[in-house]
Amino acid sequence: MRLAKIKSMFLPAAGVFLLVFTSLPVCPKSSNPVETELAAVKTELGKKTTESYIKGRMMLEKMVAGKKTNSNVYAYLSEVYCHLYYKNLEYAGNAGMLNKAEEMAVLSYNLNKNNYLAFRSLGVVLMLKGNYEKANKFFIFITTKLKPDDRDTWYYLGISRQQDIADEKSEAFANLSKALGSDNTHVWSLQDLILANLKKGNPEKAMEYYRKLESVYPDHPENSYYKGMLQLHQNQTEEADKSFREYMEKNPYTKLSEILAKTKWNKN
Repeated sequence: MRLAKIKSMFLPAAGVFLLVFTSLPVCPKSSNPVETELAAVKTELGKKTTESYIKGRMMLEKMVAGKKTNSNVYAYLSEVYCHLYYKNLEYAGNAGMLNKAEEMAVLSYNLNKNNYLAFRSLGVVLMLKGNYEKANKFFIFITTKLKPDDRDTWYYLGISRQQDIADEKSEAFANLSKALGSDNTHVWSLQDLILANLKKGNPEKAMEYYRKLESVYPDHPENSYYKGMLQLHQNQTEEADKSFREYMEKNPYTKLSEILAKTKWNKN
């Protein structure tokens, strides 16, 4: 397979959800049993891996089955379904999973119409359904009225604009910069900016973002994919092969691993 073709296969459009779904702080202990269990869910989701989202889904569904719910429970479950819909082989492209996500988002909104998480989950569903314009309005409302400091929403707002996020003069880049903050700790933004800059032919800038990603999340199981992409664009095919194999070993259930497994560097 020609290198140019390989590169085009693994440069998805900027803004896809290549990583895990949310960055969530651990809430303080609460005497409320729902909030106590939800705090454990947030801790799990905060690991930002596909496996942690599968576990988070089980925890949230158990809460729903046990009628331990509130607006936040449904909002997080909606976003978990969205993540698994995109990331996980079992659910990828499954319209039923996306419909479940929408159902949970609506339940969250009906329970608390002022909950920014409810609005965010509705926006994410709309975005996955391809309604970027309407999703954009949801995210703007959150960042201007409900939760101006929510980094995930700033990220979604940037992606919903469908602009070149590698263009530092674009609104999308400005939004992702808000998500990154001064400490560069928003993992989705770092990941997407790596790929966007590679796609645009800026490998040096892509490497800059990768170094930030590795510095903030040195043990994240998806780092090896981005390392492999950088190596591939430097024509270091043997090194890229090792990085992609490492990614597949650590992330055996993602759609990306299925694609990588079909490429020549996974053949004997």
